Amino acid sequence: MNTVHGKIFKRKCLAALLSCACLLGATIPAQAALKAKYRVTTDASRWASEVITPITSSATGTSTIVIDTATKSQTINGFGGCFNEHGGKALKAVDTSLSNKVLRELFDTVSGCKFNLCRMPIGASDFSIQTASLNRWYSLNETANDTAMTNISIARDKIYLIPFIKSAMVYRPDLKMWASPWSPPKWMKVNNDVPAANFIQTPKMLAAYALYLSKGVKLFQAEGVNLKGLAVQNEPYTNNTYPNCFWSSAEVRDFIKLYLGPRFTTDQVNCEIWSPTMNNGSLSEFTPWLSDQGSAQYIKAVCFQWEGENAIAGIHAAYPNLTLYQTENKCGSHEDNWAYAEDPTFQQMKWYFDRGANGFMQWNMVLDQTGLSAWGWAQCSMVSVDTTKKTVTFNPQHYCAKHFSYYVQPGAKKIKTSGTFVNQVGFKNPDGSVVIVANNNGTGAVQLAVSLGASTINVSMPPHSFDTYVFYDSLTSVAAGPSKNGPQLHATSLLKIAKSGNAISIVPRGTAFDLRVVGVDGRVKSSLSSKTADALYLRSGEMAPGIYFIKGMVDGKNYMAALLIQE
Repeated sequence: MNTVHGKIFKRKCLAALLSCACLLGATIPAQAALKAKYRVTTDASRWASEVITPITSSATGTSTIVIDTATKSQTINGFGGCFNEHGGKALKAVDTSLSNKVLRELFDTVSGCKFNLCRMPIGASDFSIQTASLNRWYSLNETANDTAMTNISIARDKIYLIPFIKSAMVYRPDLKMWASPWSPPKWMKVNNDVPAANFIQTPKMLAAYALYLSKGVKLFQAEGVNLKGLAVQNEPYTNNTYPNCFWSSAEVRDFIKLYLGPRFTTDQVNCEIWSPTMNNGSLSEFTPWLSDQGSAQYIKAVCFQWEGENAIAGIHAAYPNLTLYQTENKCGSHEDNWAYAEDPTFQQMKWYFDRGANGFMQWNMVLDQTGLSAWGWAQCSMVSVDTTKKTVTFNPQHYCAKHFSYYVQPGAKKIKTSGTFVNQVGFKNPDGSVVIVANNNGTGAVQLAVSLGASTINVSMPPHSFDTYVFYDSLTSVAAGPSKNGPQLHATSLLKIAKSGNAISIVPRGTAFDLRVVGVDGRVKSSLSSKTADALYLRSGEMAPGIYFIKGMVDGKNYMAALLIQE
């Protein structure tokens, strides 16, 4: 059973739904047949409707992509971005309908980016906030020399950060989080201050810091944050005005080996230890803690900040079974334009997946209209919330990320591709569908042939576009029960019904549709038209238990199905 805000959508409703659908005329394919579809985003037409495209046996395009599903490499664990106080505060400044729109677009498992693996800071970061009552600097314990961590607290994070995460979990209840400190408490640093300086490398202080992190992780978990990974330090080679701390590779090795690893084991902390988010591309900086078994036994993932991009191929070659994450794309200087989404954002995503990354994290998911941190640096974000005009803008970076995360499922395999068009990346999903994500960064259209074995689609790529091509069979989506993207209740070539967060979503697979949800009393409970929205959400609490009929037209075809909701 799946409980959503007090309502239970029993799995046996699946059988009732599918049997009613058959009786009432919904089409469920009897055998698999290869199909293809694509979606294009340009600056002028963002996230255009999917297009079903014919499959042929011949290529007419002048540029080619050839897919080799037999040659697989790393598994893709997911996509995400970073939560911060700044974004949480910005969302609280607009009305609930707008903030929900942003959260749905980022996390919903039917219509959104489907983000499943996200980051959070422990203590102050670039985007902690400065107000009359809140200082931009904070840690979980600023009581000097409290090595027993008697005064550790996450009270500050209950104001903006944790509510931001919890709001996202409405749309993605299984959201996995990982965290990193930008800086330890000031009293643990040689300068007793915020800017980068060395940690006080004494046994007493190192033991206290391991306890600080152990207790901190457990406090967040106790608040319902699904914290699964801890990167021991953000950017250990950064010297900047915002919070940070220097750690040499030998110091990282010894801290994990002698203090953090044993402390997590003793305290039975249900959270993996990950490497620092490395902002250094030299392989020699990774070697001390990866080659020493004492530290390596605890390290479950290696993290690469964008400045560490030159190291990932070497690390993947040397440690092919080690999980590798790109943890922060280039933050920019508040460009938020199409050119920046193409390069560096798309280029970084391609770079990392081509070299072994198991996941990719955007940096700021949400900032206000200024993009300005409390430390004086305006940066890019996926979404800009104008707290004065009370509006929301989804920036080009958002659509670049979505062209990957919407289509590439957790558990997908990176696959080999070849051909004359090289600005693309290929994946094979657990459900068997094959995904190509591409970017035409030129000024002219590209006539492209994409081939999977003997099957080819011929398409025209608009200039400066993000393009996703999907090969799938007609049974791919007719699955039921829990999946990594949430339980799917019913799917045909015309419409998909799934559980999405605290709702049941109804998503037509067509460009023109007019649907109604009707009760057994004949009254229309809700409706959906392609002129007004892409999907309909039946929220918990809005629909009484009972049988409902979904009827109407999708692309000129009659549609009818039944949905049973039980207490």
